[in-house]
Amino acid sequence: MRKEQRNAFILKRRQWLLIGLLMLIVFLSTASLHFIKSQSQGQQTQNKKKAAPVVTLNDKAAESGSIEQLVNKDHLLLADYVPSDLVGLSLKSVRPVQMRREAAEALTKMFDAASRDGITLSANSGYRSYAEQKTIYDQHVQSMGEAKANAISSKPGESEHQTGLAVDLTCDEMEGDLQQTFVDTDEGKWVAAHAQDYGYIVRFPKGAEKITGYEYEPWHLRYLGVDLAKKVKKSGLCYEAYLKKYGKQAIK
Repeated sequence: MRKEQRNAFILKRRQWLLIGLLMLIVFLSTASLHFIKSQSQGQQTQNKKKAAPVVTLNDKAAESGSIEQLVNKDHLLLADYVPSDLVGLSLKSVRPVQMRREAAEALTKMFDAASRDGITLSANSGYRSYAEQKTIYDQHVQSMGEAKANAISSKPGESEHQTGLAVDLTCDEMEGDLQQTFVDTDEGKWVAAHAQDYGYIVRFPKGAEKITGYEYEPWHLRYLGVDLAKKVKKSGLCYEAYLKKYGKQAIK
């Protein structure tokens, strides 16, 4: 009787050992599959980070040289890109300024209209080459650090100024400088109210810093053509948000 009980105990112990072994095998298999999946997902994420651009455009905002072209931290211009129709501005300016012909003609109309309203505007900066932008950006990094420089200045290739479609405006009250207080001047208020009528938008509006990647710049205008500029202005959105909302921008 004792022998039978001992054999039964041994058999039961072997059964428990077998069950434990099977559970261990299942656990190790599951852990192995989870590890392989995690490695695969990590590699996919890394590959996505390497992909450029982050956003795929499917309209004129993606075309190099288009009036509607989107240029920002995710959509860069090539180092050798130079607009073929640059002209010098014959307007009051802090320094010699060039812009693309269509944008320059529109800006001339805007300056004339402002003058009729008793407003005297001055251009501070227009077209800048890739090399010029690099010099400016590097100077900002040296003087204020990379984080601050990225908030107020563009890396080479990321600047709208290279398109020849952007202009920085100032006035006598600002002594030719570019500061957020420009919006408080009569000139800044006039620009904010009327720029779209001449095809321009305030490109980096207040409240859109997280989207544009730049601090509020009431002086920085971007030419889009009258029709599109009015639509963007009416929407109350920055250009990136406008493109996304109205189906011209496809996020991957």
